[in-house]
Amino acid sequence: MHADNSHHLITAAKKCHKITPEKGSQALPNLDREGGPVTLQVVA
Repeated sequence: MHADNSHHLITAAKKCHKITPEKGSQALPNLDREGGPVTLQVVA
């Protein structure tokens, strides 16, 4: 039987969930300053 390592996946998912909006918020001013279109695809 394999060890239950799901806690590692849960920890990583929580970290990703927290960091993703922060990165988007940081990217918006840079994209706006560059003058190009700011779309969800560009930010992602």
